[in-house]
Amino acid sequence: MFKFVATFVTLALLGNTVFAAVPENSGSTVKFSAATKSAKKMAKAGQPLVLPLTPLSDEHRDIASRVSAGPVSCDKGESVHLQPHASSDGRFVLSHSKQKFVMEPTLTTTGAIRLEDPLTGVVWLQLANKSMLLNQRLGKRLADGCMTQGQAAVALAMESGEVPGLLDSPKPETSPIAK
Repeated sequence: MFKFVATFVTLALLGNTVFAAVPENSGSTVKFSAATKSAKKMAKAGQPLVLPLTPLSDEHRDIASRVSAGPVSCDKGESVHLQPHASSDGRFVLSHSKQKFVMEPTLTTTGAIRLEDPLTGVVWLQLANKSMLLNQRLGKRLADGCMTQGQAAVALAMESGEVPGLLDSPKPETSPIAK
């Protein structure tokens, strides 16, 4: 077997090539066939690798249109970079600590923006005041307190009391049922 320690590992599944992100120095062992040599070259080049992707619904595209892309600063000096996927409209490539994940929008009942890499279980949650990167399979946060400039402004407004909280009662002068 060939020990391949890089950002991406290639696996074969049902005749299709499946690509999964694996942390560097994870000790994962993979056997490469001649058919996966080009995928191996792409992995060494650090390019994100993906499955043949299914089309997204209108609801998923709506979520994608509200995602804040670009570099995002996080707590503890961490950073995340989120950019639109080059060949799949509505999906994103998320870079964090020498890892790249292909993220797709997931429907939620809370209104939070949720992007998920279905192969690795990595989740990006974007709220009005902050974002966080989670690995739901490992049950841990990879990056927390991530804020764009817009999110930082909302967080500051929330701290100063300018924006009502979700559970706050409406103020009488702003209530639509004024007497």
